[in-house]
Formats: sequence, structure tokens, C-alpha cells
Amino acid sequence: MNFTRASMAPEALAGAFEQYAGDDIRFLRDDAPPILGKKDVIKATRKYRSIRFPTKIALYQSADMAYTWNPCKFADSVEGIEEGNCLQVWKLREKKWLIVLSIYSKIPTVTPPVLKGKTKETATKP
Repeated sequence: MNFTRASMAPEALAGAFEQYAGDDIRFLRDDAPPILGKKDVIKATRKYRSIRFPTKIALYQSADMAYTWNPCKFADSVEGIEEGNCLQVWKLREKKWLIVLSIYSKIPTVTPPVLKGKTKETATKP
């Protein structure tokens, strides 16, 4: 739960990964190549901030491995709001839980965004 809280802080998702990711993390997203390594994951997630604490969370743990799953909603400084499913695989290393695999699967928006008002192209058409 601390990872989720950290992703809502001003440092956004990058700050959460900085605290909780292992150096050998793999980050997978739909229709994108995997991101390998902590530094690159932090760079790729800098613009995403979690905007809703999940109400549904699954957590399973066995010895030195665990995984968490939850629906997630992010404010993206470029694309607006994104919703999806988040899965993290955790590994206990030297008495600290670290994320070794993170998967984000985006839920396609049912209704595409509509621009309000006239754009440059529509303003010049009769």
C-alpha cells in the first residue's frame, strides 16, 4: 500500500518506483517495448501520478515472493486521464520488498475526447 500512496505524491509514479523498484526491474505496457532497469523505468513514469486510491486490491504472498493487482487511474501530463490494471511482482531481497516486474494494461477509453469550441481547421470551413 505504501507504493500506491507514494505514486500519489508530488514525485508521482517515478518517485514510487525510485523507492520500491529493484535495479533489475522489468516494466511492461500494452503495445510498447519492455523497459528494463530502474533508471529507465523512473524516467518513463515521471509524468504519471495516481489519482485514485484503489478500492479493489489483490495481494498474494508466499515466502520471498508476492504480487499485487489493482485497477489504477493515472493523470498523465500529456494525454489526460488513463485507466488500466496494474500488476506488480515483488521479491524479498535483504529484508526489503522490491518490485521486479510491473505490468500496466491500459483500458481503452469508450468515448473518445471531443474538442469543445472551434479549432483552426473548422473555423475556416464554410
